[in-house]
Amino acid sequence: NIYENATKALGQLISDFGLECSKIGIDEDGISLKYISELKKYSENVNFLYASDIIRQVRTIKTPTEIELLKNSAPRVKKPDGPM
Repeated sequence: NIYENATKALGQLISDFGLECSKIGIDEDGISLKYISELKKYSENVNFLYASDIIRQVRTIKTPTEIELLKNSAPRVKKPDGPM
């Protein structure tokens, strides 16, 4: 499907997954209030909860696979030539 904008597409996904009357956490630090307001138009019955603190905490937890990937990628990162 082609949608006129991202909020309409996300609103449709919420509907497709049967989440119209759900509580959905959003990262309010990552999106604008205008976007949140627009999203509410397409998902009127969804209770959007500000969840940036929880999302940030979850992102700090790494699985063993993620830890291995970080260990393997760290040596490949180019170090700066001089003081930062």
